[in-house]
Order: sequence, then structure tokens, then C-alpha cells
Amino acid sequence: MAPDHPFLRAGILPRPALIEMLAQGAAWEMGGRAAERRQAIVHGRLVAIRAMRFMGDVRAGDVLQMQFAPGPAFSQLAQVHAIASVAGAVVAEGDMTFHVVTKTLV
Repeated sequence: MAPDHPFLRAGILPRPALIEMLAQGAAWEMGGRAAERRQAIVHGRLVAIRAMRFMGDVRAGDVLQMQFAPGPAFSQLAQVHAIASVAGAVVAEGDMTFHVVTKTLV
């Protein structure tokens, strides 16, 4: 994280900001998977977070890495397992559930 990143507070990324970054990254990942199926996401919302655990902090100067694995889906609900790490150490992980509306591309 750049030392002047607007989300940093006293050199540390607050956990709600990390959750937001993970949610945005998961949405980007879901958009890519939808495109592979020739679909586009019309709208999506984060509706639940389950079992989110924090094992460390993200600090100014850290390189934040995020990984996403699709989980179960039911109708318009899709689950993603999100992992945030710094220097190979997991700092947060949990399951996020999204309400996603898609349309088929022609």
C-alpha cells in the first residue's frame, strides 16, 4: 500500500476497508467468470460475510495480494472465498455471499 493511500489510518488499513477491497476484488473476479460464460453482470451486492477472520494487518508499504475461489451458488446468490495476504502470510480470509443479476450476451 502506498504510504499516502486514502484508506490508511495511522499507516494501517482499517479492517472495514480491507473487507471493501476484498468485495470489490471478488466482484471483479465474478465479472471475469461471467464473461467466460458470455454473460454480463447487471448488478451485484454484497449480502453476507461469514467466518471472516483477521490474522494480521495491512500496513503502508505492504504489497496486498488477494485470491478468490468460487463457492456454492444458488439462484442469484453466489459465494466466494476471499483471502488477503502480505508477503505470503494470510492476514484475512472468509466467505462472502453476493446477490448477482446477470444477462446473456448475444
